[in-house]
Order: sequence, then C-alpha cells, then structure tokens
Amino acid sequence: IILSMLFCALSAASVDFISPHAAGSGIPAMKSVLSGIFLRHYLSFRTMIAKIFGIATALIGGLNVGKEGPYVHICAVLAYQILKFPLFQKINHNPGLKFSMIAAGCAAGVAVTFGAPVGGVLFSIEVTTTYFLIQNLWKGFFCAVSTAILVKLLGDDKLLALFNTSFAENPSNLELIPFCIIGLLFGLLGALFVYTVKQIITFKKKYKIFSESRYGQVLVIAFLTALICFPIEPLQDEKSVIDVFFSKGDMNWTTPNLY
Repeated sequence: IILSMLFCALSAASVDFISPHAAGSGIPAMKSVLSGIFLRHYLSFRTMIAKIFGIATALIGGLNVGKEGPYVHICAVLAYQILKFPLFQKINHNPGLKFSMIAAGCAAGVAVTFGAPVGGVLFSIEVTTTYFLIQNLWKGFFCAVSTAILVKLLGDDKLLALFNTSFAENPSNLELIPFCIIGLLFGLLGALFVYTVKQIITFKKKYKIFSESRYGQVLVIAFLTALICFPIEPLQDEKSVIDVFFSKGDMNWTTPNLY
C-alpha cells in the first residue's frame, strides 16, 4: 500500500514540477488543437515527458487509469516534435500539413493502445469535430498501420490482440441470451458509475479541501485502491481478469488472501 501511494504521488508530482499541461487524459486538448485552437504548451516536449512519467507511475501504483487518452496525447506531441527536425521544416511551415501530422499522431495513439488501425483513423476523424480533410484519411491510415506493424515486429502480439481466443467459429445461438443479459447489467452499472462520479464531483465542490489538494486526492484514491485490490488476487491485474473470461476451462483464481 505504501509503494502504491508513493508511485501515485510521483505521478501527481510530475504534473506539478515538469508540466501542469500533462494533467488529464489529453484528448480534450487535442480536440481543441485539431479544431483550430493551437495550444502550444500542450504539445511541448516537457508535457510529453510529464505524460509518459505520469502514466507509467500511475499504472505502477495500481490506479485504474485508461491508457487511450495519454497514448493519443503522447503520439500527437511526438508527431509535433518531429516537425522541428530540419527534414520536416517544409511541413512545419504549412499549417494544413502540420494539423495532418497531429491527426495522424492521434490515429497512431489509438492503434498502439488497441491494435486497431482503422479505429485509430476513425478516432482522428471524430476528434476533429469541426471538419476533416479527405486527403488526410489515407495519411492517418498509413501512420496507424505502420504503428501496428512496428509493434508486431517488436514481438509483442498482446498489444495487437488484446484478447487471444481459441473458441469455435460457430458459437451456439443460445449464447446470445447471456450476452444480452450481461450487456444489460453492465449498461446499468455504467449508468450507476456516471451517477457516482457526479456525486463525487458535487462532494468535492461542497468540501473544497478535497479539490484544493491534488496530492491529498491522489493519496486517498491510491490508499483505497490498494486496500481493496491488493488482498484480492483477481483485482491485482485487470488485464489478467479479462483474459480469464476470454479463455477456455475453469477459472484458476486462488482464494483472496488478506495477509
């Protein structure tokens, strides 16, 4: 628990001491940039370092944080920083091509996260919200596919196939019934989660001591997360929990251990 709180505090410190613009997922900032509002500080090298260090230490600390937003932000910043090289000065001085590079970086971020090049391109289209140049479509797709191929060549297949399965190609139609029930239940849980987050935000506004101290919030969340997840083995690694549901055979979890 102490190690978890320590790494989570380091994650918060990276925002304070390296770049405050690294806070949050980064997707809202990229939406603003691709919509025409150029936020230079969100595309700085310091922000990228803070983002990488922050997401790494947060994951090491055991926080259940999503990687899609940070990866999209990191890849977009990396695309912008590459433009500063002498080889890409022509692109850097062309606003249209510059935004095309950043959009391609967003697509690469999704491709790295989920191993989904097509999804990455669709995401880059979604992020622009205002307009999308058709000529950027193949550029973003090429960048996303190149990213997925690079990950494949590095030998980490799990990044491209998040859930490796060996089920029969023709499942029974009866399986659709429990799938529908699971979808309904988790839809309700999603609504409950949104309601809970809303209540937490209201609570933070009412008691400003929780909103004024960034480290206090992080330490409290890290403590509660470690206290709940550490004794229960399936909760120690969220990826392994999902993998169990996508594998054949019985679940091989051991009894929760409080010591």
